Amino acid sequence: GWNLDENSSSLPLCDWQGVVCIPAGGKAVTAIELEDTNLIATIPPEFGLLNSLRVLVLRRNGIHGTIPDSVAKLRNLEIIDLSNNKLSGFLPVFTSEKLREVILGYNALSGGIPKDFGVGHASMIELNLARNQLSGTLPESLGGMTNINKISFSENKFYGFIPESIGKFKSLEFLFLDENEFVGTIPKALFPPDSKLKEIYLQGNILSGTVPEELSKSADLVKLHLNGNKLTGTVPGKLCRPETNKNFFDDSNNTGERNYCSTIACPANTVSLDGLWPCSSCPANFYSPYLGREGICLPLNNEAILRIFWIATNGIEWSGEWNWFFDGVDLCNFTGIACNDSKEIVSIVLSNFNLRGTIPEEIGFLMYLEVLDLSDNFLLGHIPSDLRFASLNKLDLSGNQLTGLIPPMLCLVDDLNGNGKNGEFSCDKIACPSGSYSSTGRAVDKANICLPCYDNIQFLGRKMCFITIMDERKERMSSFRTVSIIILFLFALISLVVAFLFLRYRNEFSKRNKKSQSTSYFVETKMPPPSDPLYAGTFPESSGMEMEQVDMCGKIISNSKSKKKKNKVKSPKRKKHSSKTSKPLGAEQVALNENENDADSEWSGRQDSTKEVWLDVPRIN
Repeated sequence: GWNLDENSSSLPLCDWQGVVCIPAGGKAVTAIELEDTNLIATIPPEFGLLNSLRVLVLRRNGIHGTIPDSVAKLRNLEIIDLSNNKLSGFLPVFTSEKLREVILGYNALSGGIPKDFGVGHASMIELNLARNQLSGTLPESLGGMTNINKISFSENKFYGFIPESIGKFKSLEFLFLDENEFVGTIPKALFPPDSKLKEIYLQGNILSGTVPEELSKSADLVKLHLNGNKLTGTVPGKLCRPETNKNFFDDSNNTGERNYCSTIACPANTVSLDGLWPCSSCPANFYSPYLGREGICLPLNNEAILRIFWIATNGIEWSGEWNWFFDGVDLCNFTGIACNDSKEIVSIVLSNFNLRGTIPEEIGFLMYLEVLDLSDNFLLGHIPSDLRFASLNKLDLSGNQLTGLIPPMLCLVDDLNGNGKNGEFSCDKIACPSGSYSSTGRAVDKANICLPCYDNIQFLGRKMCFITIMDERKERMSSFRTVSIIILFLFALISLVVAFLFLRYRNEFSKRNKKSQSTSYFVETKMPPPSDPLYAGTFPESSGMEMEQVDMCGKIISNSKSKKKKNKVKSPKRKKHSSKTSKPLGAEQVALNENENDADSEWSGRQDSTKEVWLDVPRIN
């Protein structure tokens, strides 16, 4: 069915491999399960059209590309398992409130967990994002998964604190946060009295502080891994039980007597390959204050520590003049090094020396170190919490490219950059957190604090910011002004268009009126008397005061009203006069002439013909 060849094209959809329909034989696809089928493809966005889809399982294949948003928006989705593929891109927000399992481990997903991930997912029982390339902090929205049973974020790049809200998950049995970059202490709130936790993996982080006694309240706990952190103190005795990590040691070839506490983490000043039993003591001139120390212990020899530092910061490429490890040069005469009378290193100042690399943890075990200035270089990675073991009173790591969070235990060191005065401690005095800056890269006093920065460069201890809060406001104002100008421009343009159309319409209307007046006009039928020398013989004979409409050809257009009331009055006929003979006028003729003169006088009194323009339009019968 999936190949769409001749043999399978006629196969009903619900009979395709891995396709499940309910009811059986129907057309509503409710599940697609193609596990371990050597499928090499991308997930088609058209899957998002399968509104009845509840289960999508494509694990252990060669699926690549991204997870389509259309699939994440399926309203009836309950299970999605795309683990062990080659998926990339960002983690989408799944909208189905019926979602129970999201298994996306062993891919190449990047970015962070969306801030609203988990909202509306009260039915979720498993969230597996292990072994991807995810980063950032864990959002508080995960607290919406109130019925979660298993959380696996192992082997990513998550940092920040472990949210205390995880302790509110009453059904949580499996918590895997190992091999990330979490800092701070292990929250006591993770282990309420009614905790059902069975397996806790916290190894391979940067957690500090001590192991909380509350862990022992988890009566069902059978696996606990804390090795590879910066934890100090001891493992609480109530946790040292035969059943703890029993399966791990059942598979081990070591037959020696077990120490139940060291099966959780090797004690301080001991070490093992993986930080668990069997543990060995640190050799001379080496030390480890940490539980579950992996690999080797930390050197206490000053020269060994400086050599590790020189290699870690790519010393061969340092700028300026330096003399580290030159023949015959004493440690206390190294460039930037100052020692006390006992030849103990008390100051390292290597500002603007083109240091590149990371700050090694070993630098914190220069026990007499009071000043460490590595500002304005190109150092990467995290600020090591090990610096709390030195005797530092001044620490300047500003102007580098350090990331993550400032170790909380370092923020609690008395007298370090003024911390502890009046009982006040602040991590801002160590370095400005990501998303902020100051002229010194840290908070010095109330007049010099860390200010917000909006240029999305997430480094610690920044001295400069490309988009400050004022720039942000200016940018918003500029955007507002730009929008306002555009609106005013559009309004002016529309006004001009309306005005143009109005003027054009008025001109057209005026032209039409003129044309109408030129093609149709009225002539007063009572004309000047024939005796007017200017107009004599130019008008048709008519009488009365009616108006007759005449067209361009001189044809009279009848008026219905005038037809009804029209009474023709014949004008007296004008007699022809001969220019050759002249006869005496009779009494009748004299009277006629007098009548005409009286008409002339009446016409002249009523209308001045010299101020009128008359048209000679012949009557067409």
